[in-house]
Amino acid sequence: MSFARADRRSLTRLLAYVKPYRARLAQATAVMIVVAALNGALVKVLGPVTNSLFVNTDPEQLKRVALMIPAVFFLKLIFQYTQSYLMSWFGQKITQEIREDLFKHLHALSMDFFWKSKGARSSPSSPTT
Repeated sequence: MSFARADRRSLTRLLAYVKPYRARLAQATAVMIVVAALNGALVKVLGPVTNSLFVNTDPEQLKRVALMIPAVFFLKLIFQYTQSYLMSWFGQKITQEIREDLFKHLHALSMDFFWKSKGARSSPSSPTT
């Protein structure tokens, strides 16, 4: 089996865990887009500041921009926090489900499996020692 096929199979298995949380993933993606737009807006807001300082000496425009900068920073802060929260929640839920599935799988195995497997016994030849 090639690495690409194995990677595709692993990705397919992981996507099964993502499927129940598609709505939350869409929310997180939308918030990421807003954060990216606010990064662009910040650059756009700072453009007139440099122009008013070095080219034009319009104090009224400088006042407006000076009020817009904290507003954009505040909005960006809120959306970055929301993005961080959503992605952390998403990752923790998926990790929890994978752990629960692994736990169920290990408990469903017969005792014979544990007695016959190499790693189940402690021996001097065990690779873990």
